[in-house]
Amino acid sequence: MPEAPTEPKPEPELLLAAAVCDPWGELFRPGALAVRGGEVAAWGPADDLERTWAGARRVDLGPVVVLPGMVNAHAHLDLAGRGPRPYGGDFLGWVRAEVLPMRRAAPGPALAAVRAAAAASLAAGVEAIGDVAGVPGARAALRGTGLRGVSYEEVFGLRPAAVERLAGRAAEVAAEGEAGGVAPGLQPHAPYSVSPAGYAACVGTGLRLSTHLAELAEEAELVARGTGPMRAMLGEAGLWGPELEEAYGGGRSPVAWLAPSLAAAAGRFVVAHANHVSDEDIATLAATGTSVAYCPVASAYFGHRGHRHRELLDAGVNVALGTDSVLCQPPDEPQPHGILPQVRTLLRRDGTEPATLVRMACANGFAALGLPVRTTRLLLLPVDADAGDPLRRALAGGAPPRTVALGPV
Repeated sequence: MPEAPTEPKPEPELLLAAAVCDPWGELFRPGALAVRGGEVAAWGPADDLERTWAGARRVDLGPVVVLPGMVNAHAHLDLAGRGPRPYGGDFLGWVRAEVLPMRRAAPGPALAAVRAAAAASLAAGVEAIGDVAGVPGARAALRGTGLRGVSYEEVFGLRPAAVERLAGRAAEVAAEGEAGGVAPGLQPHAPYSVSPAGYAACVGTGLRLSTHLAELAEEAELVARGTGPMRAMLGEAGLWGPELEEAYGGGRSPVAWLAPSLAAAAGRFVVAHANHVSDEDIATLAATGTSVAYCPVASAYFGHRGHRHRELLDAGVNVALGTDSVLCQPPDEPQPHGILPQVRTLLRRDGTEPATLVRMACANGFAALGLPVRTTRLLLLPVDADAGDPLRRALAGGAPPRTVALGPV
Protein backbone atom coordinates (compact mmCIF):
# COMPACT_ATOMS: atom_id res chain seq x y z
CA MET A 1 0.00 0.00 0.00
CA PRO A 2 1.49 3.38 -0.95
CA GLU A 3 2.20 5.75 1.90
CA ALA A 4 -0.12 8.69 2.38
CA PRO A 5 1.42 12.00 1.32
CA THR A 6 2.72 14.11 4.16
CA GLU A 7 2.46 17.85 4.55
CA PRO A 8 5.73 19.57 3.66
CA LYS A 9 7.47 20.95 6.70
CA PRO A 10 7.76 24.74 6.66
CA GLU A 11 11.20 26.08 5.91
CA PRO A 12 12.94 27.37 9.05
CA GLU A 13 13.57 31.09 9.19
CA LEU A 14 16.27 33.08 10.91
CA LEU A 15 15.06 36.52 12.00
CA LEU A 16 17.81 39.09 12.56
CA ALA A 17 17.42 42.37 14.46
CA ALA A 18 19.38 45.11 16.17
CA ALA A 19 18.49 43.47 19.49
CA VAL A 20 16.52 40.43 20.60
CA CYS A 21 15.29 39.70 24.12
CA ASP A 22 14.27 36.18 25.09
CA PRO A 23 11.43 35.26 27.51
CA TRP A 24 13.86 35.13 30.45
CA GLY A 25 15.03 38.71 29.87
CA GLU A 26 18.41 37.98 28.27
CA LEU A 27 19.30 40.53 25.59
CA PHE A 28 21.30 39.68 22.46
CA ARG A 29 22.73 42.57 20.43
CA PRO A 30 22.72 42.13 17.52
CA GLY A 31 20.36 39.27 18.01
CA ALA A 32 18.55 36.57 16.16
CA LEU A 33 15.85 33.99 16.64
CA ALA A 34 15.17 30.83 14.71
CA VAL A 35 11.57 30.05 13.78
CA ARG A 36 10.39 26.56 12.94
CA GLY A 37 6.87 25.22 12.78
CA GLY A 38 5.30 28.55 13.69
CA GLU A 39 7.21 29.11 16.93
CA VAL A 40 10.61 30.22 18.14
CA ALA A 41 13.06 27.32 18.33
CA ALA A 42 16.15 29.26 19.45
CA TRP A 43 17.23 32.70 20.67
CA GLY A 44 20.76 34.07 20.74
CA PRO A 45 23.50 36.27 19.34
CA ALA A 46 23.21 36.83 15.61
CA ASP A 47 26.65 35.38 14.83
CA ASP A 48 25.98 32.17 16.76
CA LEU A 49 22.59 31.49 15.22
CA GLU A 50 23.80 32.31 11.71
CA ARG A 51 26.27 29.44 12.11
CA THR A 52 23.92 26.92 13.73
CA TRP A 53 20.99 27.78 11.44
CA ALA A 54 23.00 28.30 8.25
CA GLY A 55 20.36 26.63 6.10
CA ALA A 56 17.46 28.77 7.32
CA ARG A 57 15.94 31.53 5.23
CA ARG A 58 17.23 34.88 6.53
CA VAL A 59 14.87 37.77 7.31
CA ASP A 60 16.38 41.08 8.45
CA LEU A 61 13.93 42.96 10.68
CA GLY A 62 16.16 46.02 10.84
CA PRO A 63 16.58 48.53 13.70
CA VAL A 64 14.13 47.02 16.16
CA VAL A 65 14.16 45.31 19.53
CA VAL A 66 12.31 42.00 19.30
CA LEU A 67 10.37 40.94 22.39
CA PRO A 68 8.61 37.60 22.89
CA GLY A 69 4.85 37.38 23.14
CA MET A 70 3.72 38.12 26.68
CA VAL A 71 1.44 36.43 29.23
CA ASN A 72 -1.55 38.07 30.90
CA ALA A 73 -1.65 36.14 34.17
CA HIS A 74 -4.86 37.72 35.49
CA ALA A 75 -7.70 39.07 33.37
CA HIS A 76 -11.48 39.44 33.37
CA LEU A 77 -12.26 39.38 29.66
CA ASP A 78 -16.01 39.08 30.25
CA LEU A 79 -16.00 42.57 31.82
CA ALA A 80 -14.48 44.24 28.76
CA GLY A 81 -17.73 45.24 27.07
CA ARG A 82 -18.15 48.61 28.79
CA GLY A 83 -14.57 49.75 28.38
CA PRO A 84 -12.67 51.85 30.95
CA ARG A 85 -14.76 53.29 33.78
CA PRO A 86 -14.10 55.93 36.45
CA TYR A 87 -13.41 55.02 40.07
CA GLY A 88 -14.64 57.18 42.94
CA GLY A 89 -12.72 55.60 45.80
CA ASP A 90 -15.39 53.19 47.11
CA PHE A 91 -14.51 49.65 46.04
CA LEU A 92 -17.75 47.99 47.13
CA GLY A 93 -19.77 50.77 45.52
CA TRP A 94 -17.75 50.38 42.33
CA VAL A 95 -18.45 46.63 42.26
CA ARG A 96 -22.17 47.25 42.70
CA ALA A 97 -22.25 49.90 39.97
CA GLU A 98 -19.84 48.49 37.38
CA VAL A 99 -19.44 44.73 37.81
CA LEU A 100 -22.67 43.28 39.19
CA PRO A 101 -24.96 44.66 36.44
CA MET A 102 -22.85 42.89 33.80
CA ARG A 103 -22.69 39.67 35.79
CA ARG A 104 -26.46 39.63 36.39
CA ALA A 105 -27.37 40.31 32.76
CA ALA A 106 -27.92 37.69 30.08
CA PRO A 107 -24.52 36.22 29.15
CA GLY A 108 -24.62 37.07 25.44
CA PRO A 109 -22.87 40.47 25.67
CA ALA A 110 -20.27 39.12 28.10
CA LEU A 111 -19.43 36.21 25.79
CA ALA A 112 -19.09 38.62 22.88
CA ALA A 113 -16.77 40.67 25.08
CA VAL A 114 -14.62 37.58 25.75
CA ARG A 115 -14.22 36.93 22.04
CA ALA A 116 -13.48 40.56 21.18
CA ALA A 117 -11.06 40.98 24.09
CA ALA A 118 -9.22 37.78 23.16
CA ALA A 119 -8.76 39.07 19.61
CA ALA A 120 -7.50 42.39 20.98
CA SER A 121 -5.13 40.54 23.31
CA LEU A 122 -3.61 38.60 20.43
CA ALA A 123 -3.25 41.80 18.43
CA ALA A 124 -1.40 43.36 21.39
CA GLY A 125 1.10 40.50 21.50
CA VAL A 126 -0.41 38.43 24.30
CA GLU A 127 0.76 34.84 24.00
CA ALA A 128 -1.32 33.21 26.76
CA ILE A 129 -3.83 34.27 29.39
CA GLY A 130 -5.18 33.40 32.80
CA ASP A 131 -8.79 34.51 32.40
CA VAL A 132 -11.45 34.53 35.10
CA ALA A 133 -14.60 32.97 33.64
CA GLY A 134 -17.26 34.95 35.46
CA VAL A 135 -20.28 34.00 33.33
CA PRO A 136 -21.55 30.65 31.98
CA GLY A 137 -19.99 29.83 28.63
CA ALA A 138 -16.94 32.07 29.04
CA ARG A 139 -14.48 29.18 28.78
CA ALA A 140 -16.10 27.86 25.60
CA ALA A 141 -16.01 31.36 24.13
CA LEU A 142 -12.29 31.68 24.89
CA ARG A 143 -11.56 28.27 23.39
CA GLY A 144 -12.71 29.44 19.99
CA THR A 145 -10.36 32.42 19.77
CA GLY A 146 -6.88 30.93 19.36
CA LEU A 147 -5.67 32.50 22.61
CA ARG A 148 -4.38 29.72 24.82
CA GLY A 149 -4.05 29.57 28.60
CA VAL A 150 -6.19 28.74 31.62
CA SER A 151 -9.84 29.69 32.07
CA TYR A 152 -10.47 29.88 35.82
CA GLU A 153 -14.16 29.41 36.55
CA GLU A 154 -15.18 31.87 39.25
CA VAL A 155 -16.86 30.18 42.22
CA PHE A 156 -18.28 31.43 45.50
CA GLY A 157 -19.22 29.70 48.73
CA LEU A 158 -19.22 30.81 52.36
CA ARG A 159 -22.02 28.96 54.12
CA PRO A 160 -22.35 25.14 54.06
CA ALA A 161 -25.02 24.90 51.35
CA ALA A 162 -23.08 27.26 49.09
CA VAL A 163 -19.86 25.31 49.68
CA GLU A 164 -21.67 22.11 48.70
CA ARG A 165 -22.78 23.73 45.43
CA LEU A 166 -19.25 25.03 44.87
CA ALA A 167 -17.78 21.55 45.36
CA GLY A 168 -20.24 20.05 42.90
CA ARG A 169 -19.44 22.61 40.24
CA ALA A 170 -15.70 22.26 40.88
CA ALA A 171 -15.94 18.53 40.20
CA GLU A 172 -17.75 19.21 36.92
CA VAL A 173 -15.06 21.66 35.80
CA ALA A 174 -12.34 19.16 36.72
CA ALA A 175 -13.94 16.59 34.41
CA GLU A 176 -13.77 18.85 31.36
CA GLY A 177 -10.17 18.50 30.25
CA GLU A 178 -8.21 20.85 28.02
CA ALA A 179 -9.64 21.93 24.67
CA GLY A 180 -8.70 24.54 22.12
CA GLY A 181 -5.45 25.27 23.95
CA VAL A 182 -7.38 26.35 27.06
CA ALA A 183 -7.20 24.34 30.29
CA PRO A 184 -9.98 24.49 32.88
CA GLY A 185 -9.15 25.99 36.25
CA LEU A 186 -10.97 27.33 39.29
CA GLN A 187 -11.10 30.81 40.78
CA PRO A 188 -12.36 30.65 44.36
CA HIS A 189 -13.08 34.34 44.33
CA ALA A 190 -11.55 35.77 47.52
CA PRO A 191 -11.32 35.21 51.29
CA TYR A 192 -14.42 37.35 51.78
CA SER A 193 -16.53 35.23 49.41
CA VAL A 194 -15.18 31.69 49.86
CA SER A 195 -14.72 29.91 53.20
CA PRO A 196 -11.76 27.69 54.09
CA ALA A 197 -13.93 24.67 53.26
CA GLY A 198 -14.66 26.13 49.83
CA TYR A 199 -10.98 26.68 49.13
CA ALA A 200 -10.22 23.13 50.26
CA ALA A 201 -12.80 21.76 47.83
CA CYS A 202 -11.15 23.64 44.96
CA VAL A 203 -7.66 22.48 45.94
CA GLY A 204 -8.88 18.88 46.02
CA THR A 205 -9.75 18.89 42.31
CA GLY A 206 -6.09 19.06 41.27
CA LEU A 207 -6.85 21.91 38.86
CA ARG A 208 -4.87 25.09 38.34
CA LEU A 209 -6.16 27.72 40.78
CA SER A 210 -6.39 31.48 41.03
CA THR A 211 -7.81 33.81 43.67
CA HIS A 212 -7.84 37.44 44.73
CA LEU A 213 -5.66 37.71 47.84
CA ALA A 214 -4.30 40.53 50.00
CA GLU A 215 -5.98 42.93 47.60
CA LEU A 216 -8.01 45.19 49.90
CA ALA A 217 -7.84 46.75 53.35
CA GLU A 218 -11.48 45.71 53.85
CA GLU A 219 -10.53 42.10 53.10
CA ALA A 220 -7.74 42.25 55.68
CA GLU A 221 -10.12 43.61 58.33
CA LEU A 222 -12.67 40.86 57.75
CA VAL A 223 -10.05 38.12 57.91
CA ALA A 224 -8.22 39.53 60.93
CA ARG A 225 -11.17 40.68 63.05
CA GLY A 226 -14.38 39.49 61.42
CA THR A 227 -15.58 43.10 61.20
CA GLY A 228 -15.81 46.00 58.79
CA PRO A 229 -17.67 46.85 55.59
CA MET A 230 -17.16 43.41 54.06
CA ARG A 231 -18.75 41.80 57.12
CA ALA A 232 -21.65 44.25 56.98
CA MET A 233 -22.19 43.61 53.26
CA LEU A 234 -22.21 39.83 53.76
CA GLY A 235 -24.68 40.13 56.63
CA GLU A 236 -27.03 42.33 54.60
CA ALA A 237 -26.92 39.84 51.74
CA GLY A 238 -27.66 36.88 54.02
CA LEU A 239 -24.29 35.31 53.23
CA TRP A 240 -22.93 35.35 56.79
CA GLY A 241 -23.81 32.83 59.47
CA PRO A 242 -22.69 31.91 62.99
CA GLU A 243 -20.75 28.94 61.62
CA LEU A 244 -18.32 31.43 60.03
CA GLU A 245 -17.35 33.16 63.27
CA GLU A 246 -14.57 30.66 63.97
CA ALA A 247 -13.19 30.90 60.43
CA TYR A 248 -12.52 34.63 60.65
CA GLY A 249 -10.72 36.69 63.26
CA GLY A 250 -7.66 35.82 65.27
CA GLY A 251 -5.53 38.60 63.82
CA ARG A 252 -4.29 36.66 60.80
CA SER A 253 -3.42 38.26 57.49
CA PRO A 254 -5.23 37.03 54.35
CA VAL A 255 -2.08 35.17 53.27
CA ALA A 256 -1.72 33.48 56.68
CA TRP A 257 -5.44 32.66 56.65
CA LEU A 258 -5.14 30.94 53.26
CA ALA A 259 -1.74 29.35 53.95
CA PRO A 260 -3.08 25.78 54.49
CA SER A 261 -4.73 25.80 51.06
CA LEU A 262 -1.70 27.41 49.43
CA ALA A 263 0.50 24.67 50.87
CA ALA A 264 -1.90 21.90 49.86
CA ALA A 265 -2.07 23.24 46.30
CA ALA A 266 1.70 22.72 45.98
CA GLY A 267 2.38 25.47 43.47
CA ARG A 268 -0.94 25.41 41.58
CA PHE A 269 -2.13 28.77 42.94
CA VAL A 270 -1.64 32.14 41.31
CA VAL A 271 -2.87 34.91 43.61
CA ALA A 272 -4.00 38.15 42.03
CA HIS A 273 -2.72 41.44 43.40
CA ALA A 274 -0.99 40.81 46.76
CA ASN A 275 -1.15 44.56 47.32
CA HIS A 276 -0.73 44.33 51.09
CA VAL A 277 1.78 41.71 52.25
CA SER A 278 4.13 41.54 55.23
CA ASP A 279 7.56 39.95 55.39
CA GLU A 280 5.91 36.87 56.89
CA ASP A 281 3.40 36.78 54.04
CA ILE A 282 6.19 36.96 51.47
CA ALA A 283 7.93 34.05 53.17
CA THR A 284 4.70 32.03 53.09
CA LEU A 285 4.14 32.70 49.39
CA ALA A 286 7.71 31.64 48.64
CA ALA A 287 7.56 28.51 50.81
CA THR A 288 4.30 27.32 49.23
CA GLY A 289 5.41 27.91 45.62
CA THR A 290 2.56 30.36 45.10
CA SER A 291 2.72 32.71 42.11
CA VAL A 292 1.60 36.34 42.24
CA ALA A 293 -0.15 38.08 39.34
CA TYR A 294 0.58 41.77 39.85
CA CYS A 295 -1.62 44.21 37.93
CA PRO A 296 0.19 47.56 38.31
CA VAL A 297 -2.23 49.73 36.34
CA ALA A 298 -5.26 48.32 38.17
CA SER A 299 -3.56 48.62 41.56
CA ALA A 300 -2.86 52.31 40.91
CA TYR A 301 -6.44 52.80 39.67
CA PHE A 302 -7.76 51.53 43.02
CA GLY A 303 -5.31 53.66 44.99
CA HIS A 304 -2.89 50.96 46.17
CA ARG A 305 0.69 52.13 46.55
CA GLY A 306 4.06 50.62 47.35
CA HIS A 307 3.64 47.14 45.91
CA ARG A 308 6.46 44.85 47.02
CA HIS A 309 6.99 43.05 43.72
CA ARG A 310 10.77 43.40 43.84
CA GLU A 311 10.93 42.05 47.39
CA LEU A 312 8.68 39.17 46.36
CA LEU A 313 11.02 38.37 43.47
CA ASP A 314 14.07 38.61 45.72
CA ALA A 315 12.44 36.10 48.08
CA GLY A 316 11.96 33.61 45.26
CA VAL A 317 8.26 34.24 44.56
CA ASN A 318 7.25 33.88 40.92
CA VAL A 319 5.73 37.29 40.09
CA ALA A 320 3.91 37.65 36.77
CA LEU A 321 1.89 40.51 35.30
CA GLY A 322 -1.81 40.94 34.54
CA THR A 323 -4.27 43.55 33.38
CA ASP A 324 -7.16 42.74 35.74
CA SER A 325 -10.09 44.17 33.75
CA VAL A 326 -10.35 46.82 31.06
CA LEU A 327 -12.58 48.73 33.47
CA CYS A 328 -9.36 49.72 35.28
CA GLN A 329 -7.31 50.75 32.25
CA PRO A 330 -6.75 54.35 31.09
CA PRO A 331 -9.32 55.46 28.51
CA ASP A 332 -6.54 56.66 26.19
CA GLU A 333 -4.55 53.40 26.27
CA PRO A 334 -4.46 52.05 22.68
CA GLN A 335 -3.81 48.46 23.80
CA PRO A 336 -5.65 48.00 27.13
CA HIS A 337 -5.51 44.20 26.80
CA GLY A 338 -1.74 44.17 26.32
CA ILE A 339 0.93 43.48 28.92
CA LEU A 340 3.45 45.92 27.45
CA PRO A 341 1.56 48.88 29.05
CA GLN A 342 1.95 47.16 32.43
CA VAL A 343 5.68 46.74 31.79
CA ARG A 344 6.04 50.38 30.81
CA THR A 345 4.16 51.50 33.92
CA LEU A 346 6.62 49.70 36.20
CA LEU A 347 9.64 50.97 34.28
CA ARG A 348 8.43 54.56 34.38
CA ARG A 349 7.08 54.58 37.94
CA ASP A 350 9.38 52.22 39.84
CA GLY A 351 12.48 51.97 37.68
CA THR A 352 12.25 48.18 37.65
CA GLU A 353 15.06 46.66 35.59
CA PRO A 354 13.99 46.03 31.95
CA ALA A 355 15.28 42.44 31.95
CA THR A 356 13.27 41.72 35.11
CA LEU A 357 10.17 43.20 33.53
CA VAL A 358 10.46 41.03 30.43
CA ARG A 359 10.92 37.94 32.60
CA MET A 360 7.84 38.87 34.65
CA ALA A 361 5.82 39.46 31.47
CA CYS A 362 6.92 36.27 29.74
CA ALA A 363 8.63 33.33 31.46
CA ASN A 364 7.10 34.06 34.87
CA GLY A 365 3.65 34.29 33.32
CA PHE A 366 3.95 30.86 31.75
CA ALA A 367 5.15 29.47 35.07
CA ALA A 368 2.20 31.04 36.90
CA LEU A 369 -0.24 29.31 34.54
CA GLY A 370 1.63 26.00 34.65
CA LEU A 371 2.47 26.19 30.94
CA PRO A 372 5.73 25.59 29.08
CA VAL A 373 7.41 28.65 27.61
CA ARG A 374 6.38 28.86 23.97
CA THR A 375 6.64 31.86 21.65
CA THR A 376 4.38 32.12 18.60
CA ARG A 377 4.07 35.93 18.58
CA LEU A 378 6.61 38.74 18.61
CA LEU A 379 6.51 42.40 19.58
CA LEU A 380 8.74 44.71 17.53
CA LEU A 381 9.77 48.09 18.95
CA PRO A 382 11.86 50.60 16.96
CA VAL A 383 15.27 51.50 18.34
CA ASP A 384 18.44 53.28 17.29
CA ALA A 385 20.77 50.40 16.50
CA ASP A 386 23.77 52.34 17.81
CA ALA A 387 22.15 53.64 21.02
CA GLY A 388 23.12 52.34 24.43
CA ASP A 389 20.73 50.17 26.47
CA PRO A 390 18.33 49.42 23.59
CA LEU A 391 15.91 47.40 25.73
CA ARG A 392 15.39 50.22 28.20
CA ARG A 393 15.01 52.75 25.39
CA ALA A 394 12.49 50.60 23.56
CA LEU A 395 10.40 49.97 26.67
CA ALA A 396 10.53 53.62 27.68
CA GLY A 397 8.87 54.68 24.44
CA GLY A 398 5.15 55.12 24.20
CA ALA A 399 4.31 53.76 20.77
CA PRO A 400 2.37 50.48 20.51
CA PRO A 401 4.48 47.61 19.22
CA ARG A 402 4.21 46.02 15.83
CA THR A 403 3.09 42.46 16.49
CA VAL A 404 3.99 39.48 14.35
CA ALA A 405 2.22 36.12 14.44
CA LEU A 406 4.67 33.36 13.54
CA GLY A 407 2.10 30.71 12.74
CA PRO A 408 -1.01 28.98 14.01
CA VAL A 409 -1.33 28.77 17.79
